[in-house]
Amino acid sequence: MKKFYLLCFTSACMGCAPSINYLGEKYPATKKVQAFVSADRLPKEVIMIGQSQQFYSAFLNTEKMQAKAEKKAMQVGADFILLTPWYSSMPAGANVNSQTRIDSVGKSQMVFTQTQVSPTFTNGCLINYYRNKTQ
Repeated sequence: MKKFYLLCFTSACMGCAPSINYLGEKYPATKKVQAFVSADRLPKEVIMIGQSQQFYSAFLNTEKMQAKAEKKAMQVGADFILLTPWYSSMPAGANVNSQTRIDSVGKSQMVFTQTQVSPTFTNGCLINYYRNKTQ
């Protein structure tokens, strides 16, 4: 029975690990990838071969996301990746926080309610994959 619970726990944890969904062309695998955060720094003789978009989460911070993107880039044959962070407010979503406090004063009760509504934000990274034109 313990093995069954361990198997269930392991499966649940593996399901939480985000993967990078790549859209683009595939070439023979490369052994080295350079990461850039500015398009101006990319070499001039490159072609874009693919793209992916990744959301940050509790399981995927910026360093882990970059490592996953570099691994994916090597698998698809990219020489360079361009990481462009993005931040967005979700217009249809909101966080609502409401607190109610009841105070007794004499024989009467006073009810105080405070509600705070704030927009929901999300962030992630756009990943562009590039390859040398000369290859």
